[in-house]
Amino acid sequence: MAKALAQSVDRHRPDKVLFVVTKESEETTLPTILKNIKNYSYEKIKIDNPDNIQQVYETLQPKVRKIKEESSHIVIDYTSGTKAMTAALAMLATLYEANELSYITGKRANGIVQPGTEQVISIRPYFATAEQKIKTAIQFFNNARASLFILKAL
Repeated sequence: MAKALAQSVDRHRPDKVLFVVTKESEETTLPTILKNIKNYSYEKIKIDNPDNIQQVYETLQPKVRKIKEESSHIVIDYTSGTKAMTAALAMLATLYEANELSYITGKRANGIVQPGTEQVISIRPYFATAEQKIKTAIQFFNNARASLFILKAL
């Protein structure tokens, strides 16, 4: 997994990498990733309870908001982590309109992507953010229309 995540970092060539880690991944996976990526500025955020989606979301939200304010291009790779961690990242990616969601896939054996078969898959999550913007626009339109109707009726 560490090699695949390093591959994702190399593919996206970020100015800075933010690693979301648990106690276990900080001790095992992160050191291996760091050996495989050189010359990248990085930061880590440690998640105390990786199975509590609300806690994960609340821990990551301020950082993702700050990154969005400082950067015009955000890629969120949700390849590894608990289900709560990946779900929170996907929600934040949508909320803060990340440019790309990235995932590493490949040939699997016992649920694990086999070394040498890794492929980085990226999507642009505009379909989710566009749908929300359309709903909001419709609400604004309908509310303005209702107010206009009420004004005419008076």
